Amino acid sequence: MEVDEARQIALSAAAAPELAIPDTFVGDFGTQLKIFYAQLFPFKEFYKWLSYGNVQPSQFANREFSFTLASDAYLRFQSFKDAAELKQEVMKLSPVKIDIGAVYNSKPKDRKLLRPGVFNPVERELVFDIDLTDYNSVRTCCGEADICLKCWTFVTVAIKVIDRALKDDFGFMHRFWVYSGRRGVHCWVCDERARKLTAESRKAIVSYIEVIKGGDEAARKVQLSQRLHPSLRKSLDILEPAFKKRIIEDQDLLRLPAKWRSMLATIPDEDSRKRLDKFWSDNVVEPSEKWEQIVQVVTDLSKKNRKVHAPTLLNEIIFEYSYPRIDANVSHGLNHLLKSPFCVHPKTGKVCVPIDPAVCEKFDPTAVPTLSTLIQEINESKADPKDTSLEPHVQYFRDFLKRMEGEAKEARAKRRDEAEQTLAF
Repeated sequence: MEVDEARQIALSAAAAPELAIPDTFVGDFGTQLKIFYAQLFPFKEFYKWLSYGNVQPSQFANREFSFTLASDAYLRFQSFKDAAELKQEVMKLSPVKIDIGAVYNSKPKDRKLLRPGVFNPVERELVFDIDLTDYNSVRTCCGEADICLKCWTFVTVAIKVIDRALKDDFGFMHRFWVYSGRRGVHCWVCDERARKLTAESRKAIVSYIEVIKGGDEAARKVQLSQRLHPSLRKSLDILEPAFKKRIIEDQDLLRLPAKWRSMLATIPDEDSRKRLDKFWSDNVVEPSEKWEQIVQVVTDLSKKNRKVHAPTLLNEIIFEYSYPRIDANVSHGLNHLLKSPFCVHPKTGKVCVPIDPAVCEKFDPTAVPTLSTLIQEINESKADPKDTSLEPHVQYFRDFLKRMEGEAKEARAKRRDEAEQTLAF
């Protein structure tokens, strides 16, 4: 559907059917969303973030936004000169979802005025997408889009592992983690150096971080060397302490035959696999005991077979069942769209709030502000929007932006020096 046509549909009340309202909402979703955009969405901070100190005047104006409307119309290549113009359009269209794309070499809304092949993305944040549906083969507590605190620990571990690698191994300082509103998280790496990475460089970084390879049919999805890479050693320090409780006990992965046979398939000895499988089928054995028996069998096997290195094999199991599962395609492309922070998820009503990676284990996805509770807070107390449960999350966003100001100042100073040198020449 063309943008102009979609816009007309969006502005026609008759053409836009009522959005389905989740059971947890009270009142009209569309009306509540308008109130949210009018009073609670942090447009000023949002502009400050994506303009990056206005070092490049076109930084914000050339950024692509996309809107998904209640009618299911999808408007791509929207662009705005400042926060006021963005807010005006958002208030008019009331999108149920806002996505953020790349910064282009021209204003996205004017792309049709350019010659074919001229309009291209020039930069965007390095982004990562973690979704719990990618863990369905190793989580038993929930399925599909459902989540609980037990399986959310997969996300917590992913944040810790990836954030450490981005900070320590690549030196990225401005990492903005955001709850997706339903079953995952997004990371926006906002350093200037990260924003200017080529697609090839992004692929290289993802390849460096990725460990799990192969589909569900692969018996071994992780292959490690005996001398573990220093980065993976640090990851193991995060994964190993909680592995037994989170994976073996909370997810109960060794209780059902189909699940335990999947883990046994990683043992490179058929007799050992059959022996454990039969023993567990004939006897009542607690999952934690089964794990200890796997450890013992692998250790004994390594003494008989020099090709089997027990620590490496056990580490491979730990990595396969708990290491982050990254949607690589989201990270590779410059023009890939990603849901905006502080959106309201249309199916859960939850706001996509930031997560502090330093204390990510305290984040509770079941307790984040929802659209209905925020509107209720305003209505019942007649409170200032700054007194709602969203404000601490907006304040975290402000603090994050303040930490980025130093880089913006350095970039402006460099730009001034370059301009002075040019004039002097």
